[in-house]
Amino acid sequence: QYPEALLFVNWLYNHSSVLHERAEIIKCAEMLMQEDDFEICESILRQQEKLRERIDETLSEKIVQKCRNMNGEYVWPWILPFSAAGMKHTGIQYQ
Repeated sequence: QYPEALLFVNWLYNHSSVLHERAEIIKCAEMLMQEDDFEICESILRQQEKLRERIDETLSEKIVQKCRNMNGEYVWPWILPFSAAGMKHTGIQYQ
């Protein structure tokens, strides 16, 4: 019913900046699995919590911006791969 929503979620999930945020948090989780020292684990958990606390709307405001396609039209970045090929070939509508 909302094909553009799925494109948006896929684009956001795979955006390099979002991947970087997630990778830092996952790195902490991996370190925890290999660590036996309680104090070091506490330090890793604090670092992981700091990383989570940094997640806010700032990155979204930076990356969710319209960009120009090959036809000079401004479209959302998750629509960009489809905009040059012509939207009539998909069920996606954009504004």
